[in-house]
Amino acid sequence: MKRRVPLSRIWSLSLSATALVLLAATWYAGSDPGVAAQAQALADGNSLAKQLEAVGATLARDLATGQAGETPIAELRFGADRTLLEPRPLPKGEELQDQTDPAAGQGPTPAASWLTEAKRLCFEQDWESAVEAVANGEREVKESERATWAELMLTKAEVALQLGQAEQAASVLESVRSSTFPSNLLDGPIHLKLGYRIAEAWIAAGRKDRADNALRQLYDDLMAGRIAMSPQRLNFEASGLQSRLGIGDQTSRLEKLVFDMTLADEVRTQILAQPDAVSLVIRVRVLFFDPTRTKALMYPLQTGFRLARARLREVLPFSEAFELVSGGSTASGAVVATLDLPQGFGSNWRLVLVKPEAYTRPAALRQIWLYSGTLLILLALAIVGVWGARALRRRAELERLRRDFIAGVSHELRTPAASISLLAGNLIDGRVATEERRHEYYKAINRDAQRLQRLVADVLDASRLERGVFQVELRPVEPEYLLRALVEEQAPRLADAGLELRAEIAAELPLTQMDEAAVERGVANLLENARKYATDGGLVILRAYPEGKELVIEVEDRGPGVPNHLRDKIFEAYERGLAGRNHIDDADAIGLAAGAGLGLALVRETLQAHGGSAQVLDPVLAAGELSLTSGSRFQLRFPVCLNEPDSNPYDENAHLSN
Repeated sequence: MKRRVPLSRIWSLSLSATALVLLAATWYAGSDPGVAAQAQALADGNSLAKQLEAVGATLARDLATGQAGETPIAELRFGADRTLLEPRPLPKGEELQDQTDPAAGQGPTPAASWLTEAKRLCFEQDWESAVEAVANGEREVKESERATWAELMLTKAEVALQLGQAEQAASVLESVRSSTFPSNLLDGPIHLKLGYRIAEAWIAAGRKDRADNALRQLYDDLMAGRIAMSPQRLNFEASGLQSRLGIGDQTSRLEKLVFDMTLADEVRTQILAQPDAVSLVIRVRVLFFDPTRTKALMYPLQTGFRLARARLREVLPFSEAFELVSGGSTASGAVVATLDLPQGFGSNWRLVLVKPEAYTRPAALRQIWLYSGTLLILLALAIVGVWGARALRRRAELERLRRDFIAGVSHELRTPAASISLLAGNLIDGRVATEERRHEYYKAINRDAQRLQRLVADVLDASRLERGVFQVELRPVEPEYLLRALVEEQAPRLADAGLELRAEIAAELPLTQMDEAAVERGVANLLENARKYATDGGLVILRAYPEGKELVIEVEDRGPGVPNHLRDKIFEAYERGLAGRNHIDDADAIGLAAGAGLGLALVRETLQAHGGSAQVLDPVLAAGELSLTSGSRFQLRFPVCLNEPDSNPYDENAHLSN
């Protein structure tokens, strides 16, 4: 049993706590910080500014590592020397030109002279002479004359096309392409120009498949970023090749390629200008570097500003004394500090004191808190007082229930014990003359002994109920034999009290899972209650009948009845009614009925353990029957079995044979 804390100790602790709280509140209210309000606001602002800058640095790291809950636009990777690895920058083509020989004069070389002659002959459409001039130029060209050689090959291919030698022209152009790629000529990307000319040559040769292969190779080089040209030119040329080759829509891929190349150039330029920056702003985007500077994530500039504003405002105190402004916004108070945040979070962040009264009027606020605290203390004392009064009343109620229980159990046990003692004494003293009379005495002793056993069993069941170990042992039972035996036993006892016990038991009741002893005690308790409370009614009915998949057992009387508001309460332990007449009208004149107050509580628990239910209903009056009292009907419902019994448990011959 748990040890109860004395109420006096609770009151002492409560009053001590109240005194301490009042002392602390008085001391706090007496120390007025109004004199140092301005200095305190400045100190708090500087401390808050450092916290905000730390939050900004943390947010930059979260964005750089992808832990800020936002999806980046792009991911960039860098080498150990901070060179951009991905996305790759635009290739830088070299201008295709001849290497000058200092030992040679300033005039054109022999190969260059033959190139000029070949172009003149082509202009005059003297193709045969042009072939000879190109051949002479090839013999004279030197390894250092790369541009001259390329121009000779282009002229040779043009002449071959004019002479109907398309395949030879295509082969010449492919050799030029493989030798010069990816360098540029002065007049534009030679790779792109050669690709188109090779395709035209193969078309002239009637080889459309080879032409498509050449264009496809040119397209693949464009999409792989292997050709040096501006992103705008690349987008234009790739779109044209898609249409010409009948390639499906690859707009998103092309846009990504152009975006990556443009981005790579801009990032490379920014890194050269700010090599140690934590973040870089590139147009409407912001790039955040991870601590190792081997990776960076890019977000929209608006995303960085939005996250920074949300994170920074979370740090601001709940008093709303400070406010953050950025950019060109006008401050509505005194600027306490200017924040130094990474790029991409906006500019010109300032911490502004917008509510100086939060520092200049602390005394008024503390006074309000003092009044509120005092009110709460008084409320707490009131609650403790009410709780203490309820505890005392509950203790008195428990003491009364204990006394009533002991008195009731003593009376219930004394009555059958005294009866057994008296009857046995008469038998021992030879005061019973006839055998028939002695048999009646034996039966009376047996009834009182069984009643005594039931009372003891009820007390034991109540103990098990309080300890949470109440159980029943179920087995298939034919309830008709159980109830008829109970009627035979209880009818004389009820008759002694002036009550007629009428049995309305249906024939062939269904087999039911029951604990025989527990059910017998439960029904006997209901009959005993009728004997105590319904003596004025003159009639008790024990009724049993099947209803659906349930067996219904009812004990009905013509007693004072049970009011509706008490029909659940009477099933609680230690609750007892009033004996005699209608307890609603004559409660003052009639005392409590004898008993322990356990019978109905055990009846309900027994029914619940069987999977059934117990309840109090209004009586069922027969046609023409007039009842001067309310009456009550206790109804018990049991689930029935599905199988037939193997034998009758109340068959005396069966017991003897066993």
